[in-house]
Amino acid sequence: MGEVWIAEGARESTGVLVYLHGRCGDPEAFQAFVASIPPSLTLVSVRGDVKCKGSERTRWSVSPAVIDARVRKAVEAVSERRARPLQADGWLVFGYSEGALRAEALLARHPDRYVAGVLAGGPRAPRRGTLLRARRVVFMAGSLDARGHLQKAAEDLAAAGVEARFDLLPGARHGEYGPDGETVVGGALTWLLDGAPSFTNEGRSFQN
Repeated sequence: MGEVWIAEGARESTGVLVYLHGRCGDPEAFQAFVASIPPSLTLVSVRGDVKCKGSERTRWSVSPAVIDARVRKAVEAVSERRARPLQADGWLVFGYSEGALRAEALLARHPDRYVAGVLAGGPRAPRRGTLLRARRVVFMAGSLDARGHLQKAAEDLAAAGVEARFDLLPGARHGEYGPDGETVVGGALTWLLDGAPSFTNEGRSFQN
């Protein structure tokens, strides 16, 4: 679909997992864990909206409104191609590195649309108070990457009353998911789903 990549869930599923790649990263990096995505979810990966200098790859602007509009357009286009429409809200979001910062912004600005998420390899901890309306959040980083700030972020968010945890990707450097990526990410997504009742197919669909 050009600017959009998908990993289809089960035919009867309606849940959405939005994937936001890193700065000048690979929008198909989700292939590292695609086999572990729960069948209730269709993954939609969107290319960043700013072209990287000297490259065909892209990064993300700082505008949550622009990114949200881009994501909504992509998910609606995917929904129209399916036998059963995807939900128009109640989504999970997975952001890596720069994508994790943008996922944080979407969770903060649109908590009914993006209800829970994975923030992997983020270069900083979330800004104070931005994730207080999220249902669940998983922070994630490789064992060979900087991670102390994300471990503390998980502790601080849990102390503030939000269900949050930190998951380690063994043997992974920044930009990698490592040899156990499928297991770790699959466990994180399953945990997020357990805390997101909108995936019981009661959310609004694009055809409602």
